[in-house]
Order: sequence, then C-alpha cells, then structure tokens
Amino acid sequence: MLPLQAMAISNSEIVQQVTSDAKTKFFPEAVKVSSISDVKFFPEYEDSSYARIGNVCGKVIVTNGNENANIVFIAHVTEKSNVLMVDKPVSLYDMGHQADLARDDLSKRCK
Repeated sequence: MLPLQAMAISNSEIVQQVTSDAKTKFFPEAVKVSSISDVKFFPEYEDSSYARIGNVCGKVIVTNGNENANIVFIAHVTEKSNVLMVDKPVSLYDMGHQADLARDDLSKRCK
C-alpha cells in the first residue's frame, strides 16, 4: 500500500481546479464566463500514483459587453505531490472563427 502523501489527486479534482481557473484566470477581467461544459482530463505520458501530466479540455461561453463567444480551451496540467500546476498560456479557440484549428488541436491533445 502506498503512503497517503504519495497518492495523486483524482481526475475530478483536476477538472475542478481547471474549471475554477477558467472562471477566474483564463480571460481578461472584462470578459465574463457565462457557462462551462465538457471539461475533461486527458492524461499524457505520466499518469501514476506519484504524478499526473496531461491536458484539460473544455468549452466556455464568454461575454464581453454585448459580444458573446463559444470558446474551446486546452490547459496543460502537471500534478506532483498533490500540487497541481495549470500551465499558461492556455490554448483558446473561438469556435465562430477557429473551428477547424480547434478540432485539429483537440484531436491531438484531448484524446
């Protein structure tokens, strides 16, 4: 049995932290997040009891004044020793203008 401090945090804890960051840190202060959906963690080469590395991908609807946008985000995360780091910059794609680019990046980094 592994010592308690060696256990990595769960997918839901990773998703919860990135969802919180999406609401408060991904966009300038004037941009308000109206909704967040389909937020999921996709592990990469390291996914063990000691460390978890991967991407968190999701969708947000944001507003800035009278303008609305559907945004897809990809945030790279690293978790070691129960400390989660969400790397910046975050990949943000406006689905109204960058849908093809978003689908291409999502198919590579969120699978």
